Amino acid sequence: MTPSSQDFGSVQVGNTADRSFTVQNTGGGTLSGGASVPAPFSIVSGGTYSLLAGATWTVTVRYSPTATGTHNQTVTFTGAGGANRPVSGTGVPPSTAPTITTPSPLPSGTVGTAYTQTLVASGGTAPYTWSIASGSLPSGLSLSSGGVLSGTPGAATTASFTVQVTGNDGLSSTKVFELTINPAPTPPAITTASPLPSGTVGTAYNQSLTASDGTAPYMWSISSGSLPSGLSLSSSGVISGTPSEATTANFRVQVTGADMLYSEQDFSLVIIPASGHPDPTYAWTNFVGQPAAQAMLMARAARRGFTSLTAWQWTARATCSWRTPITTRSGR
Repeated sequence: MTPSSQDFGSVQVGNTADRSFTVQNTGGGTLSGGASVPAPFSIVSGGTYSLLAGATWTVTVRYSPTATGTHNQTVTFTGAGGANRPVSGTGVPPSTAPTITTPSPLPSGTVGTAYTQTLVASGGTAPYTWSIASGSLPSGLSLSSGGVLSGTPGAATTASFTVQVTGNDGLSSTKVFELTINPAPTPPAITTASPLPSGTVGTAYNQSLTASDGTAPYMWSISSGSLPSGLSLSSSGVISGTPSEATTANFRVQVTGADMLYSEQDFSLVIIPASGHPDPTYAWTNFVGQPAAQAMLMARAARRGFTSLTAWQWTARATCSWRTPITTRSGR
């Protein structure tokens, strides 16, 4: 009777394992008998035999644990004096599918910004294999077999998809996930128009600049050029102060969002003298047919910082009722 014993090892509760013994008739006559074993073992084939001299026979024993723990029993063989052979096995908990423990929805992503998220599971039999069972990931993303969701999103969307995790024993489970991809951030846009309202020498000036979009709070600054003397721009976007001289200032303002994205805009700001009108204030039409007077008027406008006569001459017509020959005005 071989072997002398059988160890079934560890068998999951609810599963079975088979082992065999070989019976041989070593005598000269016929060997008749049978095999039996208590639960949780059983004889599944070859339980009775009748062997001629020299013949062999296979008896198959099955281990079917219904509870965890170690089980030891004896297989009893009858005939020609009989024989006993010990069998043993250990019942272990049955396999379970791994469970995905990563919560849904997943952390959101942003178009154009690299994204990575590792999915996690517990239980079952490691190592795990991950895959998309249904639905689609946002464009630009993929899921590796190791459970890493990564890539650079290409479009704003909210995607719903089912992930499957499979244990090394083939058992699997699924979970539905939701992932939102937000649009790429945009810089704030300055909405205040240029030119700014004019100011007057010696009179307090205050003008708030405004912006939209981007990420508040905003930070304001002068990126090029200069404000009229006496004025300053606060970080909150307020131009204020008391102008000290007449001028036309051209400068560039920058507004920066909390995410450090920024935009710029050019501005023009006229400061007129305290008299209430720009330097010699004559309407261009007063000098029709007088090219020399027109040339002098243009030269005076240029010296006062005006790149165009338009604003200057119409301001003059609106604020001055006097008419003094241009040749009698001096110094400007």
